[in-house]
Amino acid sequence: MWSRFGDSAAFSLGYSGSGSLLAYFSDFYTLVGYNYELFESKGYENLQKNAERVYREDPARWQAALVKGIRLLADWSRLTGKPLVTTECWGVVDYKDWPLLNRLGLFRLRAFNCFLPPASLLQELQAYQPELITGYTGVIAALARHIQSGGASGLTLRWVSPGGEIVTPLDRELLAGAFPTARILETYGATEFNLIAWECPVTGLLHNCDDGLIVEVLGADGKPVKTGETGSLVGTTLHSFAMQILRYPLGDLVVKGPFPCPCGQPFSTLIKVQGRQIGSMILSSGRVLHPFEVLNELLRQDTSWVRQYQLLQELPDQIVLRLVPIGEPPREQFLCLEETLKKVFGIGVDFRIRLLPEIPRDASGKFSLVRSLVKQP
Repeated sequence: MWSRFGDSAAFSLGYSGSGSLLAYFSDFYTLVGYNYELFESKGYENLQKNAERVYREDPARWQAALVKGIRLLADWSRLTGKPLVTTECWGVVDYKDWPLLNRLGLFRLRAFNCFLPPASLLQELQAYQPELITGYTGVIAALARHIQSGGASGLTLRWVSPGGEIVTPLDRELLAGAFPTARILETYGATEFNLIAWECPVTGLLHNCDDGLIVEVLGADGKPVKTGETGSLVGTTLHSFAMQILRYPLGDLVVKGPFPCPCGQPFSTLIKVQGRQIGSMILSSGRVLHPFEVLNELLRQDTSWVRQYQLLQELPDQIVLRLVPIGEPPREQFLCLEETLKKVFGIGVDFRIRLLPEIPRDASGKFSLVRSLVKQP
């Protein structure tokens, strides 16, 4: 690629992110010979062969197109009152060739129905024999529990990547036991941003996707928190094709990690994802109780007899901890846990533990660690 900023900025006209957006303001792709070809490399070859020549034949034209696009984005920024962030990217990513690669067996990819019973899901996975599975944490955990209750999985996995929900220490222990050949690495994403972060195999921290997303962790005052502190995640996309998202508060609470990651990779990090801000429980006294005040205390206890748990607010001052035990729960540990958590809630809150054979998932297919049936103001 070219070293001068002016060249590199103009070169992005036909490549990616905001540059791809600018392609709509010019005929750069047409002149280069890139037409989003399906299942062939011709378009990529034309990019490699013709892009630099087309640019250098009339650099003023492409710089003017770039300026036009930036001005339009700046007008939009002024209209919305949001800051404008620009960046560069040096690659072409195109997902349109996956179906052909899948058919050839070079890149096998298949989606499975997350609402299938674990036994049926396992049968389909055994027939397909994947090397990696990724999906909702609760779905993979349910599959793992089924495997452990029935013996060998019949799968030889290299990677298991849970996401879409919080990954608890109990989940990690469960997945490691059910899939002994696999590395368990968490991913963190959202519909608005796609992949936000992925687990570092060296440190266990979450690497932020800094080359595609600006991640900010802000406190209640709107200012960045320090390393080790909890704040709200705010994101800005760098390469959104259809619509740029600027400083969008996702509604998740995360713990800010060190920058860069101690593993040596040049990424900012998150220590952990704590969950949705809207999961906070508002009691009738007006007290706002974040569920992790309760769940963190739960994890400090001996929970070796607990298979699954969920915190449910049924009424403003009536809260239930649903537990799925492994066999008969130890009486002393059960009573100790109940008394400890009652102290967290304090006087005036009716708290109890309810034992269940199974906790149902949400209609979306996800499993929520925290639910509230109380309408929030």
